[in-house]
Amino acid sequence: MIWENQEVEHEEILRRQFYTFVIITGYLGLILIGFMVALQFMEKSQQKYPSMTQCDLVSLNFEDNQSEFEKFARLDQMPTMNYHGHGVYQCYCKQYSTVDAAQDESDLCYRYQYDLLFGETFSKLVSAAIAGLNFGIAMANKFLIERIGYHQNSQVIGYVMQFVFNAQYVNTGILLLFTNANFETGILSFLPFKGQFSDFSSVWYLTIGRSIVYTMIFASVMPFVRFPWHYFVKTLFRTIDSKGTCRKRIPKTKKVTIQQFVNLYSSKDVELHFRYSSIMNFVFVAFTHGLALPILFPIAAFGIFNQWLAEKLLFAYFYKQPPLLDNQLNDRSLKILQKAPLAMMLLGYWQLGNRQMFFNEPSELVNAKDIVDSKHNFFHWDDGLSHIYIFLLVLPAFIFFKGAVHKLQQLMFKVKMFEPNKQFDQDWNLSINIDEDIGKYWECIPGMKQKRWFAQVTHL
Repeated sequence: MIWENQEVEHEEILRRQFYTFVIITGYLGLILIGFMVALQFMEKSQQKYPSMTQCDLVSLNFEDNQSEFEKFARLDQMPTMNYHGHGVYQCYCKQYSTVDAAQDESDLCYRYQYDLLFGETFSKLVSAAIAGLNFGIAMANKFLIERIGYHQNSQVIGYVMQFVFNAQYVNTGILLLFTNANFETGILSFLPFKGQFSDFSSVWYLTIGRSIVYTMIFASVMPFVRFPWHYFVKTLFRTIDSKGTCRKRIPKTKKVTIQQFVNLYSSKDVELHFRYSSIMNFVFVAFTHGLALPILFPIAAFGIFNQWLAEKLLFAYFYKQPPLLDNQLNDRSLKILQKAPLAMMLLGYWQLGNRQMFFNEPSELVNAKDIVDSKHNFFHWDDGLSHIYIFLLVLPAFIFFKGAVHKLQQLMFKVKMFEPNKQFDQDWNLSINIDEDIGKYWECIPGMKQKRWFAQVTHL
């Protein structure tokens, strides 16, 4: 129970919820715009060297004649820099140059190796930036939600977990997917996404798929990065406060109250909301992209194991004793996790319908910069028995299964096949409402002297 929030009215809570939603949505919107600009910049660099260039066929034209190959590569260098090369410069540098050429501007393949090195570095920086932004999103959500005015601590932790998970999932699993998508040739042409990829392709796996994998790898080792960071920050502030005497038996301090001293020198509070949201983010990203990128499943399992191991150590040696909470947080997280297979089914349905990969129907590409018409629709009825029928059969059953079970329970109770147990809800969770008949915050402060003390501490 958060006593100081008991006086906050329901209408005020709703108004603060709306403001918090607008701020968080705006923050995610700015991140989306920033990534779209950054990825378009990276895409321009990649368009110089199309991945579909068949260098084996280009090399055959010169029959291992390196001098002749180099001559035509020099002629093709400027057209390649202007995005309409013939592939000779690209294939020559791929075959005869090394990454050391990126350090010598006089080398013929300097621009090629420099662009490749820049693209690789930029891709990893994007993945690291997503992991860093997830931490910033978590802290911003916590700061805003704690000021909404919820009456119970479990409500605050639950909403922080929900908002942080939603923001991190969009940032990790959805952002890279949609900022590079192109819906101009499909049924979703009304959406304002005009990226490089109209469908999943080999180039998508080399760029976007790789960035998603790198992002998950960064996130999987973050549990072991957070503890040294928090410990460093605590030690730094203690050292500044004590002027280097924090290790002594009686350190010096600039704090003027006991509570300030205790807050600085005590351990860190348990952040259950961040841990829950991190685990759910691992699960949802793995389920969302798992059919296209199966390596995400072992990476997610590795990240969850690291989280478990790090938390065991932190609970033993670093955290304060956690507060006593009810089962609301755990129940809320379980309800969210039940929707992870739905994300896998929806995106997996689209991935399994790829015409080039699974039906051997490649689309013609005239120019390297053209957007390929993938000929990929939601339904292809002329394919015979395919994943479409499985999807149409399983998806409604998955969505309406729980509701159907509840309706069946109610029917059985009406015909008196079973007697309802008031101690359990429809999902067989313990449902006991304990009313301790505790008054509001001001009613529990006895005497005018205590009320004046509270006002003095709060407002002076």
